[in-house]
Amino acid sequence: MSVSDNNTPATPVRGPRHRGRFLGILAVTVIAVGTAGVFARTALSDEGGWHSRWNHSDGARHGMMFKASLDPAEVEERIGRVVGQIAVEVDATGEQQEKLTVIFTGAATDLIALRGEIGDRAETAKELIDMLTAPTVDPAAVEAFRAEKLAVADKASRVVAGALVEASEVLTAEQREKIGDRLEFLARLSAFHRG
Repeated sequence: MSVSDNNTPATPVRGPRHRGRFLGILAVTVIAVGTAGVFARTALSDEGGWHSRWNHSDGARHGMMFKASLDPAEVEERIGRVVGQIAVEVDATGEQQEKLTVIFTGAATDLIALRGEIGDRAETAKELIDMLTAPTVDPAAVEAFRAEKLAVADKASRVVAGALVEASEVLTAEQREKIGDRLEFLARLSAFHRG
């Protein structure tokens, strides 16, 4: 006759180590998606930069992103500068740096092209306000407007996600981990800055 222990769980319980690893991966994913969103939003923005305060009286632009009027050489030069800074942080080779520049230049060019589909932000807002404040609100028109703008945002999101996946294939696991550590640091810094 054998004695069975009814207190033994049928399935193994995950320990805090697995939970911590999952939360770490989740945090890096959320940060990466947020960073991609900022990249897309800024590239599609009417201001053409992080904030207008980055414009100086000498006409120089010190933001990362661009106005649609930039020529392709300027776009590539700016992307090259940013990639160069990242390359130093992760000890990227010259070949990796070149590949990353091509990937992100292509993505930036695609995002700038999408700006035409979005239209001017003030005009877009006015169009929506006019629809919602008309004597009779047309729900189908509002839904069509929403769907149209969401489709453009989806295109932008796909461009950014595709570029990030391509870039991850260029970098080694160790280099991606360094970028993840940096993003975690920036997320903590951002949370501290906002209070």
